[in-house]
Amino acid sequence: MIKALEIKGEQDLRGFSILMNRRGLPHRISEVSGAQVIWVPGQQEAQLAVQLYSEFQRGDFTEELSNTRKPVLNTDADGWLLLLQFARFPVTLFLVVVCIVVVLITQLGSQLDVAGALTFLKVTQIQGDLLLSMPEGQPWRLITPIFLHFSMLHIAFNMLWLWELGRRIELVQGSVALLFLVFLIGVASNIAQAIAVKGGLFGGMSGVIYGLLGYCWLWSYFSPRAEFILHKGVVFFLLFWLVLGYSGVITMLGFGAIANTAHASGLVTGLVIAAVCVLFTRSMAYLRK
Repeated sequence: MIKALEIKGEQDLRGFSILMNRRGLPHRISEVSGAQVIWVPGQQEAQLAVQLYSEFQRGDFTEELSNTRKPVLNTDADGWLLLLQFARFPVTLFLVVVCIVVVLITQLGSQLDVAGALTFLKVTQIQGDLLLSMPEGQPWRLITPIFLHFSMLHIAFNMLWLWELGRRIELVQGSVALLFLVFLIGVASNIAQAIAVKGGLFGGMSGVIYGLLGYCWLWSYFSPRAEFILHKGVVFFLLFWLVLGYSGVITMLGFGAIANTAHASGLVTGLVIAAVCVLFTRSMAYLRK
């Protein structure tokens, strides 16, 4: 998609969006650096959007918009639309469902006989004591800790961000790309965290979340697709949360131990993957010239 218009201020563009839909102009509106940016598929659509906005500003469609009625809620149709929306993001939805199922089965990690099969290190209970060891022939442990969560806040926080960031990548680059990203970032962040804690137990999708954040963040600079563009407040919040984790404030407030190394290594991994992909894409584009 390309940028058709950049509108400063806080003008209500809902009416203009309705007009574009009625004229059959596919578009997306996002906020970038305090301005509202309207994205369209191509140059022809951009010219039409500019012309339509000029007429909208003059008030040519005031009467048309005033007659706009709120659609009657059709629960059956809305239900199908919701299912279709989920079907567009199969990998994101699959990951969310797996995490929730694991939380239910392991009872937030308290059932060690089940959760221990997913931890990075094998957990053996001997007379109430935990023995951690590195097993052979169990490669799944490199990735499965991302599905473990140890509190309701933990799972809720991660699933919200997974749904938000995962959908963006899956929409633009496809399900296989998202699955590949989650696997690479998950393995990298798990290994880094295992080295940092020297045998401690850990789990969660947070490392992957930070990796997807870094991936989207860097891509937005080189390929300004509306889906990749993140609000500055979102980026600031997650980076601030990362700093808070290292400061120890989150643990002091009673939120439990934070897998800081997984967060930081996930972020770096996501940035590196994005950089490699951008360089490869630009190199291929250059060779085609």
